[in-house]
Amino acid sequence: MKPTLEITIDGVAYQGCYPFNFENVLDATLDSATIILERIPVPVFEPLTTVMVAIVTNASNGLTRNLTDWIIEADESYEAPVGSGLYHHSIALVEPTKYFEGFICDSLCVTHPGGNVYTGNAKPVEPAES
Repeated sequence: MKPTLEITIDGVAYQGCYPFNFENVLDATLDSATIILERIPVPVFEPLTTVMVAIVTNASNGLTRNLTDWIIEADESYEAPVGSGLYHHSIALVEPTKYFEGFICDSLCVTHPGGNVYTGNAKPVEPAES
């Protein structure tokens, strides 16, 4: 049996089309993916919307699901056929850590009130005999 794609965008389930292109890289670049949705009544999906993709395969020992979480980076959509109210979407996805680039945190520094001089009251320690 051919694997199927179960795509959930902002909590709503959609049936995806193959190919589902994705790359998991081991360097500092972000993981990315592309999904295609056909005949969807939503004109556009907003960036940073959460997406969950499940690749479901029917193996000899039962169904298996490979789940991955993403956020939308960009959505290119057009109405097809024109006037139908249904849209073709080509959605670029990126790993959820991209979301955190939008947050700026104040720096925090915790210091010892005596500074970093720790040798003034050093005591030799010897191991206990067994």
